[in-house]
Amino acid sequence: MKKFLTLMLAVLMLVSSVVVLSSCGAKPKLNLEKAEEALKDNDYMVSYSDDIDEAGIEESLSAYKKDDSLVIVKFAKSSTAKLYYQQMKMQLDYELESIELKIKTTKHMLSKYEKDLDSDEIDELEDELKELEKELEETKEDYVIGRSGKYVWYGTEDAIKDSKG
Repeated sequence: MKKFLTLMLAVLMLVSSVVVLSSCGAKPKLNLEKAEEALKDNDYMVSYSDDIDEAGIEESLSAYKKDDSLVIVKFAKSSTAKLYYQQMKMQLDYELESIELKIKTTKHMLSKYEKDLDSDEIDELEDELKELEKELEETKEDYVIGRSGKYVWYGTEDAIKDSKG
């Protein structure tokens, strides 16, 4: 029975990984030298390296411009890339859950303690709620995490588009 449950869990994880990987939004240019040129042409501050001292990493690119950013890492093995992708996905999920919990807490404070709060405190909580909801939507809409073979990327959709030239 234990082996059967383990096998079923493994199959479930495999299927969910395939679904997640097949639905991961935009894909940047994976030739990092060409992506570097395209991003520089689009006024990004870019850092590219193919001489990395960290084990398992062959190339990396980081690019930033105002509210847009992109990080692409090429690993020596796709298994390493898969693990790194899972770590990045977990961090983004954690960030989203954290914002959602802050929203829930703020709504709770407003509904349960409104009688104990003065108008300034209520206004402050309502403003905080609006900011948190905006942050949640922007994070959901703007950030993309993806993987293709040995490559993993994390960034905004605009930066990913700009990497293609």
